[in-house]
Amino acid sequence: MAGQVVFVSGGGSGVNLAIAETVASLGADVAICGRTPERLAAAAETLRAHGGKAS
Repeated sequence: MAGQVVFVSGGGSGVNLAIAETVASLGADVAICGRTPERLAAAAETLRAHGGKAS
């Protein structure tokens, strides 16, 4: 999935976070959104650990 951009709504937790982690580990750039800033920050750290880019 290198070179692809994937947007995951609700990517701060649960199955959507798992989807974001999976596509990040496959080389995609992942954008996540959600309602809880703390969960999104933690999810961004998780995505970085899987080789993704997040800020």
